[in-house]
Amino acid sequence: MRFGPWIDEEEFNPNYLLRSLHLMPKAGNKPEWRHTQDYWVEKDVFPNIDLDDSAFAYDYSGADATARRRTGGVT
Repeated sequence: MRFGPWIDEEEFNPNYLLRSLHLMPKAGNKPEWRHTQDYWVEKDVFPNIDLDDSAFAYDYSGADATARRRTGGVT
């Protein structure tokens, strides 16, 4: 997959984001990896996303140990 900027400067271009674009995550070239800021598309797509899908499952086993070390055991 080819990577590009997180946002398209032609669609969404506030200066504070453009100045730090090199620090932002990258976006892929497939539609599911694009951040379009298109309300009219997203209002129909987002409600149909299955948040119980395995793609949204995270393994916190390592994260919990790291968090406990940082917080002195309080998570």
